[in-house]
Amino acid sequence: MGWHPSRLISIAGGVEDDPTVHLCDSSGIAPGAVYTTLSHCWGPDPAAVGITTTIKNIDQMKTSIPWKELSKTFQDAIKITAKLGIQYLWIDSLCIIQESKDDWEKEAGQMQDVYSNSFLNIAATGAPDGRVGCLFDRSPVFSKSTGITLSWDMNDKPSTYFPLVFVSQPELQETFTQEPLNNRAWVMQERILSPRMLNFTRHQMVWECNSKFIFEALPKPSRDDRTIPEIKMLSLVKESESLDRNSGWAVDQYNRDLHGFWWKVVALYAETSLTKNSDKLVAISGVATRLAALMSDNYCWGLWEKTLSRDLLWTPTRKVDPSVRLDPTIAPSWSWAS
Repeated sequence: MGWHPSRLISIAGGVEDDPTVHLCDSSGIAPGAVYTTLSHCWGPDPAAVGITTTIKNIDQMKTSIPWKELSKTFQDAIKITAKLGIQYLWIDSLCIIQESKDDWEKEAGQMQDVYSNSFLNIAATGAPDGRVGCLFDRSPVFSKSTGITLSWDMNDKPSTYFPLVFVSQPELQETFTQEPLNNRAWVMQERILSPRMLNFTRHQMVWECNSKFIFEALPKPSRDDRTIPEIKMLSLVKESESLDRNSGWAVDQYNRDLHGFWWKVVALYAETSLTKNSDKLVAISGVATRLAALMSDNYCWGLWEKTLSRDLLWTPTRKVDPSVRLDPTIAPSWSWAS
């Protein structure tokens, strides 16, 4: 927990009313301090984003961030962080200077560190934009214990309570997959890199970590049906640390597992949407950077140098218009990202 992003939001004051929040540089943060991050949808309407950090207002933001000018999603994330007893929070549009190409490029290159070093990633999973927030009215199905009580007359046996669950694991999974945030391309790497993630959906909370994926309505699922690859990034790092580097077979097998992991990520990532086509490879670069270090391989526009001849055999899984291509400066024609 020694690494911190360049900037964080510092939280103080009463959580229930208007907390006192301001932007602070990492140089002023104690080495052991933990922080949370936020995954959210910007939405098509710029007005829904609320106040952001710019070159003009950054000095003022370091003094005080106007509470009433923050979007509801940001306000909820701040309250959740404060309730957890954590002082610091990272939000992209507040911690990265907007409309500054230099600052964006610098901070975008640190995304793998921002999320992998966070204590918890808060996800506004049910919100299509900043006006909606993280906190919803709870569904009675998920927020109340419902069941039946049977009384037994024979031998004076006590009453027995049987809890009832009205939804199944596949139904919960399908509902979760359709939440607005899970269609956002950027959130793919945020989910993979974060060691823990708490999703605030329209109906319930959903917990993700390196070993569990649990719905609030079904705390003991019959199976772990993930919407992201089963291997989380932290698990890959831990496996690398225990790998016998003197065993050529073990290293080769590990690299094959990593390569397979990458293409699982790409297949899911291709189903998501981006606001800016120029972000096509940037939005997944955090995962690629971490994998490149683990595999000791060079990343080549969505493909890998050591397996390039095989990687070039990629094919679309659905019908596409071959004439529609991104600008070559975003992705070359031989990359799936084009």
